[in-house]
Amino acid sequence: MAYLNQHVPEWKDSIDPIEAIRPAWLTPTVNDIAADLMVSNQQRRGR
Repeated sequence: MAYLNQHVPEWKDSIDPIEAIRPAWLTPTVNDIAADLMVSNQQRRGR
């Protein structure tokens, strides 16, 4: 949640508790997290 609080501060407000609709920030945020993980893993492996 710290990542979301820092990068998407409005994330809690955009979640609808009644209707399961993906918020607009979800896909780009997941892609950013995945990219960060890939870079981190590559750096650990020395690439």
